[in-house]
Amino acid sequence: MGAGRALLGLVGLVTIAGAHAWVGAVVQRRWYPALPAPTRQLIVAVVALTSATTVGALLGTLGWFRPLALVGGSVAVAVAAALGRSRDDHDVEAGADEPAPHGVRTPMWSKAAAAVAAGVLAVRWLAETVQTAERGFSHADELHYHLTHAAFFAQSGRTWPIRFTSVGDGAAYHPAHSELLHGIGLSVLGSDFASIAVNLGFAAMALAAGWAIGARARCAPAGLLLVGALLSLPLVTSEAGSTLNDTMAIALTATSVALLLTGPAGRGAAPHHVAMAGVAAGLAVGTKLTVVVAVGALVLVVLARPASRRLRDVATFVGAASLAGGYWYLRNLVATGNPVPALSFGPLPGPDLELQRAVEFPIVDYLVDAAIWREWFVPGLERFFGPLWVLVPAIAAVGVVLAASQGVRRWDVRWTLLAVMGVLSLVGYAMTPTSAAGRPDEPVLFTFNLRYALPGLLLCCLAGLAHPVLRRHPGRAAAVGVAAFAASNLHGIDPRRGAIAAAATALLAVAVLVAVRAPRRALLPAGALGLVLAVGAGFVLQDRYLERRWTAELPRWRTYAAGDQASGVRVGVTGFPQSYPFFGAGLDNTVVTLGDASPGDELAPLTTCSAWWDAVRRNDLDVVVVLSERALAASDLGRHLIHEPVQWLRAGGAAPVVAARDALERWCCVTTATRERVAPQALRACVSVQHATTAFGIPTFEAHHEWRQRVGRRLRSLPCSDWIRCGGARQVGLVDIELQRRC
Repeated sequence: MGAGRALLGLVGLVTIAGAHAWVGAVVQRRWYPALPAPTRQLIVAVVALTSATTVGALLGTLGWFRPLALVGGSVAVAVAAALGRSRDDHDVEAGADEPAPHGVRTPMWSKAAAAVAAGVLAVRWLAETVQTAERGFSHADELHYHLTHAAFFAQSGRTWPIRFTSVGDGAAYHPAHSELLHGIGLSVLGSDFASIAVNLGFAAMALAAGWAIGARARCAPAGLLLVGALLSLPLVTSEAGSTLNDTMAIALTATSVALLLTGPAGRGAAPHHVAMAGVAAGLAVGTKLTVVVAVGALVLVVLARPASRRLRDVATFVGAASLAGGYWYLRNLVATGNPVPALSFGPLPGPDLELQRAVEFPIVDYLVDAAIWREWFVPGLERFFGPLWVLVPAIAAVGVVLAASQGVRRWDVRWTLLAVMGVLSLVGYAMTPTSAAGRPDEPVLFTFNLRYALPGLLLCCLAGLAHPVLRRHPGRAAAVGVAAFAASNLHGIDPRRGAIAAAATALLAVAVLVAVRAPRRALLPAGALGLVLAVGAGFVLQDRYLERRWTAELPRWRTYAAGDQASGVRVGVTGFPQSYPFFGAGLDNTVVTLGDASPGDELAPLTTCSAWWDAVRRNDLDVVVVLSERALAASDLGRHLIHEPVQWLRAGGAAPVVAARDALERWCCVTTATRERVAPQALRACVSVQHATTAFGIPTFEAHHEWRQRVGRRLRSLPCSDWIRCGGARQVGLVDIELQRRC
């Protein structure tokens, strides 16, 4: 990427972020001026996210998801907000927080504990972010569809079409607000460098929401500590620096709860608070399908309203949520007749999704299976929650009991309903088809998919804070939060990355202190200076990141690095679904998932040689990557996605480019003696890589053009005459009698 392009991209991205933040600030000052500071900042964030996703979705629907259009659309929205702002006429804030009762003060030590917890959490998350900046994105889901969908948006300029990233999988139908945000960064910046920092912002948003919820119970530090405890769990911190969307969904769900809890217990939140809570809930549903149950249960909290306003507020909440998060479900409905095609229910149609259905097993299927608990669930809980894993479910259970008892005492019923919402969310998690995904009696994805339970656990933990025992003695609530946070931080971090993260945290803390204590007239030049320094640092770090990503000695990473270095190559991918790295560092490669799209609502495997080669020719591919994976290769579907494509490629004239070590599959290239006699768009190169820990000696993709000039085919190594004919060997005229007899 050229220096000029990188600098323009950084400036454009900062402009987009600043424009939507300005829109959020205008809305907050106009409609929500009297709320406490953390809640005001949450509203700014919600409005900014709504503005960004709305502009991106609208432009993407029109086919204008391009850098200039994104910058221009964002600036236009900011200008419209500025012109519509009223400086003098503010609505009187209804349902503002009532002052804390006399004699109830949050102990200073609990505030200090919250500050320390925020610092520790920042160090942990920044350390993980540093790892991503050094090595590149590595999680299977982000290479499968999170970043792949974002790259499709950026390349095509469209968000409405359904894009299949794998055979027999429903990821194409997932809600994609998170991918839309990453797509904006990819389009404007020209790389995924900005995506590294996105989850840091959502972690901060989740902490602010925890503080705001705790403040309603007169112990804001306890709320922050409980949220921080969940964000510090071993497998949750791995989301730092990634493009996984669980942190975004948690932050938005908690923000919706915080807004619904504003206002006195008798009146509840003001109508415009309910609307903003609905917007936050809609953004959460537009981000992740698994929070639908939790967000649906939020309607119970809205129902805790005076009878005269109940119906209106429910309609307001549901309508705002639908507008903020319904785009992807509407797209699915138009394309398939089902808003959630991945879940076939009732009379609504749905695709077969062979690969996904084969591994779908909910936890309730194994609920009374002692062997599964002993071999899979208990070790998975320990790995996810840490050595003291029982503490988090225990705190959640105590929160539910306290919330239920305070409901009986006629305390604020909203907290009881919050616990009910958390329990319903956990029940929905246990019934989620992928909560114990894997092979029969082998729920290998149970541990990783425990993240689906985090919103419900968080709500259960927070629900007990308003109980009189804790409400009148905030120090007790803070002590519970400190215990939970300490238990979740028993896992270590890399010392070098931790030192870098600690230094960055210290600089950030100094910047915040300066911003808080500096006179207002000094904020503008200080902010401008900080912005210039941030752009300069981003300019330097982006080049370093693009040079070093996917260079570690890990399985398939040499393959990813080769694809990342390619430029202007048309790549076909089959096998294990991790296609994002092959888009290239500048997103100038075309990536096609090989499969049969004739069913219309899913991508089916290509089961015949002729159909497979037709797909290769139709897409005019330069390179085919066959990514193998042990479990997939051993399945029936793996025969069509891995083994047969390798045979068909060899039959079509594959010659070795670089032999991999330890008898692994080889990088190879199709060569033809008389290419004109073969089908005009015959395959020009083939790559087949096994899933193994052995390092590969793999050249850049540009090397494939050298092999196009090679003459002849190694026909004696081919297994079957049908494959020879399919590959064009008869047309070239190189099949001999001996080979015909052997086949």
